[in-house]
Amino acid sequence: MASLSLNDRAISNYMFVNRSLKLIPLFNLVILFFLIIGATTLFSQEATAKPPVNSLLMNLPMILLFFGLIYFTLIAPQKKHQKKQVEFLSSLKKGDQVVSTSGIIGTIVGMNDSVVSLEVATGTEIKMLKTQLNNHFNAQSIEA
Repeated sequence: MASLSLNDRAISNYMFVNRSLKLIPLFNLVILFFLIIGATTLFSQEATAKPPVNSLLMNLPMILLFFGLIYFTLIAPQKKHQKKQVEFLSSLKKGDQVVSTSGIIGTIVGMNDSVVSLEVATGTEIKMLKTQLNNHFNAQSIEA
């Protein structure tokens, strides 16, 4: 075994650090950048800064805009989809052709409050949770 000199060890350690830095995801670097910018902004403020009440009032519209954006992009569409799904599940009846969330196509031959029996082939029935049914099946949409 060849022993490394102090200079070779430093170069070897430097190369290891460089290789490991390439493995840091870009997202972590962006967060680090904003933390550094925030820290420098925080420590560079003078002692005669405005009271925090004015700062809060200035940021309040931006905070409200942020929550409004979250509501209209995430919460409202989810509520709409959930309402549509509840209507679909309540309208199910025997003889309907349906598609499950896993892609199984079948005809409803029996059901109770939470379980549906689907006929997927002649003489082959499976039981499935009612909540796992996704939509009515249209054979015309596939053939077209």
